[in-house]
Amino acid sequence: KGKPGYGRVISSCHFWAPAVTIELFKETYLPIIKNDGLKQFDLYTLTDKAEQDDHCANIYHKSILYLVSYAFEEVMRIPLIRDIGEPILGMAKYVANDAALTDLFKHSKVNWYQSPNNIPEGEVGASRCLGHGDFDDDRSTLISTVTRILRKEPPNPELEFQRSADSMKDERAQLNSLTKL
Repeated sequence: KGKPGYGRVISSCHFWAPAVTIELFKETYLPIIKNDGLKQFDLYTLTDKAEQDDHCANIYHKSILYLVSYAFEEVMRIPLIRDIGEPILGMAKYVANDAALTDLFKHSKVNWYQSPNNIPEGEVGASRCLGHGDFDDDRSTLISTVTRILRKEPPNPELEFQRSADSMKDERAQLNSLTKL
């Protein structure tokens, strides 16, 4: 935890809405970042509004990270007793209210991008995700991440996606609604 691996320096690390607790991030990644064992760290999260508009199979009407934070971690949300759950790094509401993280994001080698945003596609930080299942299917996020990794714009940003099961299900539901008699 927090020790540089074999004396190596990591060029970059990119998290897309990670389900890691803030506590574990602080124990493992924060010391490496502070000791220059990691040259560049980028965190992508949904905005809190997007988190609240997301859903888990229309059974739980918030993002999967809300469900994890509120119900599946050691610190659970209990209405009228404790209004928050376990702080998760992939959730904007917790990142914004953590003093150590707020201080960390003041450094040029550490960035936090919230999605959806208006950063032009092709620039670092661009992301149009509206839900957690979108990050690996979002052209803007992928180009942004590859641009950061390569430290230059990708030579051919034409991307072909293999749709995730979740996005295919949404597409099927939309087609079904259009073809109902």
